[in-house]
Amino acid sequence: MGEVTSRSGSPSGRLSRRGVLVGTAWSVPVVTLATAAPAYAISRCAPGALTVTPVAWTVQTGSLQSGYVNTGWIPGSAGTGGSISQSEYTNWFNSEPVGSFVSFADNGSGSDTKVVVEYAFNVTGNAHITASGLARFSYGQKASQYIERQDLVVELLEGATVLGTVKRTLQRIDTTTSPTQYLPRSTESGNNWPNGNSAVYGHTTFTSDPAMVTAGYTIVPRPAVVSGTKPDSGTRDHNFSLSGTSMGTNASRQLRIRYTLTLHGLRATNGTWVNDDVILRPPTVSVLCTP
Repeated sequence: MGEVTSRSGSPSGRLSRRGVLVGTAWSVPVVTLATAAPAYAISRCAPGALTVTPVAWTVQTGSLQSGYVNTGWIPGSAGTGGSISQSEYTNWFNSEPVGSFVSFADNGSGSDTKVVVEYAFNVTGNAHITASGLARFSYGQKASQYIERQDLVVELLEGATVLGTVKRTLQRIDTTTSPTQYLPRSTESGNNWPNGNSAVYGHTTFTSDPAMVTAGYTIVPRPAVVSGTKPDSGTRDHNFSLSGTSMGTNASRQLRIRYTLTLHGLRATNGTWVNDDVILRPPTVSVLCTP
C-alpha cells in the first residue's frame, strides 16, 4: 500500500512493454467477528496465522498468446503449471515475493479465456477464516494498441463449497472528460493509445463499467498517472479480504483460495489488441476459533 508505480520498456519481446513499479493502494474494509476465547479448546482449532502454499495454475477455457511465456509463477514458487523465466524475473519482478503469480500473456482468441490460480492451507476444528491479498492491476500498453479487460474473481473454498467471494475489474469509463471517454485515454499530451470507446473503434465485445457492476464486480480505480510517462501508465494496487466459517472435526482438512482471471476476447490477436495486466501476491490467512 502507498506505493507508486511506473513502466519501462525495451525493444525486445512481449514483456518489454510492461514494467512494474509501485502503485497506489485502494482497499476495502472487512469486518471479522470475534468469538469466545475458550472456543478453540473445545474444537481444538489452532488460532492465528496459517501457512499458505501455491498449488497450481491452469488455463481453464480458451487460450493464451506467446506460449504462456508471459504468464506463470514468480521463479522459486512451489506451485505447478510453469513459471516466468528467471531473466524476466530479474529484470521486471524482483520486487514481488516468492509465491506471486503474473498474468501478462494476452488472450489468444475472440472469446473469453479463463486462467485459474490456486493456493491451499489446512485448518482443524471450527474456524472462522479471513483471507487477505493484493492484486496489482495495470492497462496492457504499447503505442497504437487497443486494450481489453482482465477481470479477477477470488473465492475461499472448502471442497466445492464457496465460503466467500470478491470480484474486481479495472476502471474503464472516465467521467472526468466531456464527452465521456473510456480508459486509457488518447486525448492527453504524449498519449497515442487509441480511445477505448467502443463507438470509436467498433469493438464487438466491450463490456462497460455499469455492466460489470451489475454482474457483481467492484471497479478498481484507474492507475495513477506517473510523472514523465504516458497517462494511465502506472499500476493500481488493490487490497482485498474475504472471510467464511468452516466447521469440522479435530482432523486437519485442506481449504483453497482460488483466483479466476478472465481475459476478455480480443478483436484481433496480431499484437494490435492486448489485455490488462494483473499480478497476484500470495494471500495471507488467519483463523479465529468458533464454538
